[in-house]
Amino acid sequence: MRRLSGIYILGWNEKAFLVDPEVLKKDETFRFESTSAERVFAKFSDTELQQMWDDFILSRGGELEASETVKKVKKKKVATADETLRLWKEGGNIAEIAKTRKMSEKTVVGHIEDLVAAGKIGRGELIRIIPAKILPDLAKITAAFKKLNTDNLSPVFQFFGGRYSYEQLRLARMTIGKK
Repeated sequence: MRRLSGIYILGWNEKAFLVDPEVLKKDETFRFESTSAERVFAKFSDTELQQMWDDFILSRGGELEASETVKKVKKKKVATADETLRLWKEGGNIAEIAKTRKMSEKTVVGHIEDLVAAGKIGRGELIRIIPAKILPDLAKITAAFKKLNTDNLSPVFQFFGGRYSYEQLRLARMTIGKK
């Protein structure tokens, strides 16, 4: 399901939307306790939260792996974008960076998109990764984003009747500063 327009409710009546008062009271309690817990956890440092996370996993018989720890995942995301930037600055293209990083090209494009948005890669530099197939049509594609007044890929994809892939449109969108 990609759009709400595809959802249909068939055969409902007013009773379908009634909620037992006991459930509403319990929901209110859960919401209050959740907000209270959020305030308590906000006082802990990242290191303390990580230690609590690790202790919980171990106390339940789990094992710690790099991919399971919140702190390591957060650090990896920052470091991984920086590593993509380093390879970009060395002149790597999407395929080369993906191969070196052992990632999908789609992931690398996501990093580049984030780096462009952060101002670490200039929009003018993107020309080297725009596929030759769409380069002559780049102005037409960017004009379609503007004409449709959107930064979503689907309307532009439909506008061109599928002539360009979502990845091609994503690359073109980066050149006009939309994400």
